[in-house]
Amino acid sequence: MEIREAKISDKNSILKFCKNTFSWGDYIEKVWSSWLEEGSLFLFEKKSPVGICHAFYSQNQIWIEGIRIDPNHRREMIASKLVIHAESIGKKNQKLFSYMLIDTENKNSISMADSLNYEKFQTW
Repeated sequence: MEIREAKISDKNSILKFCKNTFSWGDYIEKVWSSWLEEGSLFLFEKKSPVGICHAFYSQNQIWIEGIRIDPNHRREMIASKLVIHAESIGKKNQKLFSYMLIDTENKNSISMADSLNYEKFQTW
């Protein structure tokens, strides 16, 4: 098991479990290339890729987005490990705040964020 930067060759493996995330599909395929180019597209790998998240580091904060976990590997703390990894890079670079945008109906992600001591900042 390891967390590493995603590579171009990971795309097909990742997109296999990023198709029907929402009722309308998913946006990961549309942002993959720009996130890969931007950097900080983290991948959790067992024998193959099983999870991703992207982190955007600005002047003093981190935006963590696009967390996706293969349905066969959910409830294994993979999302939490990816978030902690993104946060650790932020801490090394003096980022003071970390945010995630989570749909108010996404109970599993809200529970994960709660377990990592995130607080609800805004809802809309």
